[in-house]
Amino acid sequence: MKTRILFTTACENVPYEYISTNIADSGHNLRFERRISFGLRFLQANIPEIAILEYPSWKEYLRVLSLGWDVTGYSFYANEIPVIRRMVSAARRLGVAELWGGNYGVITPKAATLFDRVFYGYSEGQIAKSLGISPHKLVHPPLITHFCFGRGLGLLPVGILFTQRGCNRNCTFCQTPVFCSQILNPISIESVKGVVNVYRRLRVVTRRVLASDRLLSERLYVCMVLMGAESKTRNLNNMRILIEVQKVCYVANVSEDGVSSETI
Repeated sequence: MKTRILFTTACENVPYEYISTNIADSGHNLRFERRISFGLRFLQANIPEIAILEYPSWKEYLRVLSLGWDVTGYSFYANEIPVIRRMVSAARRLGVAELWGGNYGVITPKAATLFDRVFYGYSEGQIAKSLGISPHKLVHPPLITHFCFGRGLGLLPVGILFTQRGCNRNCTFCQTPVFCSQILNPISIESVKGVVNVYRRLRVVTRRVLASDRLLSERLYVCMVLMGAESKTRNLNNMRILIEVQKVCYVANVSEDGVSSETI
């Protein structure tokens, strides 16, 4: 019998908003709300056998939980531990056989004790192995979110791109060196190309590239330039790419006329 597995984030009544939460008096109405879970999207892209639930309301969480799952996994951050405690209690009451925990929240020892099993770091490979699934090249899923420019001003779709999993920095203010291995796991250019092609097809003209290693980001930049040069359709023109490396943000504007870059 197939194991039914659900992975969920913490419940939210109001979406987490990155800009106003982290920048006091930003002076503009730009909003960037968290609507999707990058981690769960990566899990589902690489392990299609699982189901995911992203930032549900409490009512939605209980509805989906009642459908019957052999395993329920929770992806959460430290500030979400109180909500996760309540969610775990509900799952225990409904008789879910096994509960798993992951993401930065399980670094907290007491939070880890809530679960029957915990996964540290980027866990696509760990989870696949536990389910008896053969390892394969990491697949990068489409990650489309939106910037909002205020009421009535519309949304700007943004496609997120990662060049790798892991981080080889050792910043003392950051949890990442503890969360995951410092051994970098590059995402193949083929997988990145596939995602960019999806963004192009959907006319997502702004891409935000997240990279903590200069060499990998330059490699990705070359890939983007090549893809821009291959562009023959109007959809592919004026591609705007943001590459964040070592606290510096590079902008690459790719079109059929060529490529220009600048530091912002």
